[in-house]
Amino acid sequence: MAESKRRKGPLLPWLQHHRLIATEALLVAGIIQQLISNAVSASNLPGWAKVLVTMASVAGLLSIVAVSAQALANVGLVGTHRALAKTLLIPQLVLHLLIFVGLFFAYACIWRIPVHVPVLGTIG
Repeated sequence: MAESKRRKGPLLPWLQHHRLIATEALLVAGIIQQLISNAVSASNLPGWAKVLVTMASVAGLLSIVAVSAQALANVGLVGTHRALAKTLLIPQLVLHLLIFVGLFFAYACIWRIPVHVPVLGTIG
């Protein structure tokens, strides 16, 4: 008796749409945190205030990301089984790839790390 093998979800679990969105949200939060950190360190605040503002911004940003990820998970659970089992479409994958490339260049610019791109020149 041969059993039919069914795949549950995409071949690579980390390519699921909701996981890619959560990763992008974390990377955007990292960019925002870096900008806040740069502004706080350049300010005239006393050292203790800089530490408190930085701690508050990290806690706030991570809370926003956690709540957003939870909301995304809840929306996914409310959807139909078909929508949950749907694998990532190629156009969505291309969109996520473009977002990750944009975030890559944003990080290079924020950290002032030069990255040479053949078509665009040096970025960062």
